[in-house]
Amino acid sequence: MATFPEVPKSAYGAYIDDSEYENVDGHLRRRFMGGAKHSDVQFYLVGALRKITTLKVRQEWSISEGKGRWLTPDVTVADAEYRLTRSGHLWVPPAPRLVVEVRSEGQDLQELFDKANNYSPYKVPYYWVIDPEDHICVEVNMQDFTRTMHEKILTAGEIQIEIDPMWALL
Repeated sequence: MATFPEVPKSAYGAYIDDSEYENVDGHLRRRFMGGAKHSDVQFYLVGALRKITTLKVRQEWSISEGKGRWLTPDVTVADAEYRLTRSGHLWVPPAPRLVVEVRSEGQDLQELFDKANNYSPYKVPYYWVIDPEDHICVEVNMQDFTRTMHEKILTAGEIQIEIDPMWALL
């Protein structure tokens, strides 16, 4: 079972910064904040994905179904035509095409694999987990939650990016 940083009760009912918190089934969870390697991986992914697709690619873009719950992937790839909730979250449906979570320093890698279950209700077809410390890239099959480790290329349907240039940044 994943453990998440404690959220102070004073945060409930107040303005919630969705870059710092996620709302999973009515429970606020503080997000782990990445370090330099985390940021370098995000920067690489956003740039590489923007070069190869006309889809919308953003980092730290929360997704929501408009019922007050949201998740904030490190990188989100969505259709170029999209809607936003009043709080600025990507409105689902349609589901993002791909969400990526990058392991933050001090974060248990298993928590990111467990998080795949939280994306399931949003019908996200592709989910990548990247660990910049141990140079691990995993694609999680969102149909059955099986994991495939990749060493050279990450894929999400028609999207493919090379992994080695990302590691070279670190």
